[in-house]
Amino acid sequence: CDRNSRRSFDSDRLIDENCRRIAETHGLSKRQAEVFALLAHGYDIPTIAKKLYVSENTVRTHAKKNYATLEVHSKQEIIELSNASYDA
Repeated sequence: CDRNSRRSFDSDRLIDENCRRIAETHGLSKRQAEVFALLAHGYDIPTIAKKLYVSENTVRTHAKKNYATLEVHSKQEIIELSNASYDA
């Protein structure tokens, strides 16, 4: 059990690091980068809004800008992008 939680913690940290690098490379704002990282972890719009204390519409706006900047079309592609950097 402890081993699995450690593995999960390590993979979360690696995904966060990949998201940080991707956000920096593509010039995402601080808030866009936060939304990007939470999307990469699989969170939905309402949950991200609650975590960041902003409206769902604000999260949708950041997500749309992220999709355009990163040239992806879905949350699944965001997840794959963050994991592809991790696998590389």
